[in-house]
Amino acid sequence: MKKIKPIKFRGKYQTWDEEEYAFGDFTHDDFGKIYVDGYIVVEPDTIGQFTGAYDKKGAEIYEDDICEVAGDYKVVIRWDSENLRWYAELPDGEIFSIVKFCVANAGGFYKVIGNIHDNPGLLKEGEK
Repeated sequence: MKKIKPIKFRGKYQTWDEEEYAFGDFTHDDFGKIYVDGYIVVEPDTIGQFTGAYDKKGAEIYEDDICEVAGDYKVVIRWDSENLRWYAELPDGEIFSIVKFCVANAGGFYKVIGNIHDNPGLLKEGEK
């Protein structure tokens, strides 16, 4: 039997005293609320899909994650809805094609260091 790639999402929500992420299925209701894992209401701007790829330490890579590539460059993982593909974007807007993303990831060059929602300062203009 063929193994099916997991399709799951991540979204931030507020607990009593801190913000956390929920992981799982994504659903929404008729009132505009978005749920992850069936019942946790999350902030819509923080929803990110799992890419199906893992970084060099085995961490799942999600849309909007910030990754170091070979310890040298920082990129944001993005989804291109027009061309239906994942890509990695440098802070200056340069794009790594999906082929380069997959090849680099397969070689263990990517390391998740944060995401654009919690760590936007990781992507300072002019930095690699």
